[in-house]
Amino acid sequence: MSVSTVVNSNGNVYEGRLLDGMRHGKGKCLYSNGDIYEGNWVNNRYQGYGKLTFANKEIYEGIFFNNNYNGKGRYQFNSGEIYDGNWTDGVKEGFGKLTYANGDIYEGNWVNDTRQGYGKYMFVNGDRYEGEYLNNSRNGKGKLTLMDGNTFDGKWVNGKKEGQGKYTYSDGDVFEGNYVNDIREGYGVYTFSSGEKYEGNYVNNNRNGKGKL
Repeated sequence: MSVSTVVNSNGNVYEGRLLDGMRHGKGKCLYSNGDIYEGNWVNNRYQGYGKLTFANKEIYEGIFFNNNYNGKGRYQFNSGEIYDGNWTDGVKEGFGKLTYANGDIYEGNWVNDTRQGYGKYMFVNGDRYEGEYLNNSRNGKGKLTLMDGNTFDGKWVNGKKEGQGKYTYSDGDVFEGNYVNDIREGYGVYTFSSGEKYEGNYVNNNRNGKGKL
């Protein structure tokens, strides 16, 4: 394979290997819009390991297939976010770690660019969630540990406590029972750190209806 410099009529400049007139092997292309690709080519397409630097300063470095991010790669957004993980056809898919501009970190499974499946989310303030996601929200079973020492372990729907769960307070009190839209609603048991216990119905986070203390 020859090594050549090719200047296209559209202003793109390619420096690298050619095979039968096509970019093939190692090469670098400077596009007229300011984008730069440097890496491996197969039949004029990005394929294998490469680095794509956009004119807006965003950078993808990793595995390409058929001109798309496919496999393991790192993308640095100009917003300050950094994703390091698996890609399929240009979207986050499989296991990956996203560090947000504010310092929050999500590490876990992705489906079609969204948090989906099992993952861990570490907030910059020290809060932490570990459990299931659906469409970027907490959905399914998961545990939230707050920086003040309180924890919730139970069911989530669209990012809110929903169904059975256990809330443990840092002072030793424990509520175990039903939640609706993030609040205690329905049957539950509240055990105080002193050993006293309330068992009965809740409405809007308060003891309401039939119960025993």
